[in-house]
Amino acid sequence: MAENLLRGEAQLIAASLTITPQRSTVLDFLPVIGTEDYVLWLYNSGVEDISWRTFVVQFKPDLWYVILVMICLFWLAILGASHITMHKSQTLEVSGL
Repeated sequence: MAENLLRGEAQLIAASLTITPQRSTVLDFLPVIGTEDYVLWLYNSGVEDISWRTFVVQFKPDLWYVILVMICLFWLAILGASHITMHKSQTLEVSGL
């Protein structure tokens, strides 16, 4: 992008560039209007702490009930759709279409 500006193909560029002394000699920078900080937190629990319970113990029993009900409703919806599809195909075969 800076090359386009230097060649006169652009009048303005907007990019996430760090202001360095070398870039300042070639480009004019506006004052900084904002910065972003990215942080990554890692928890070292140790190998002995990791098990399947590590991932599921955080859920309350009510959530497990909701998940179970949703799975059952999803299964019933798929079963119903399958039944309707089979019924329509049998109707078409009988009618000769």
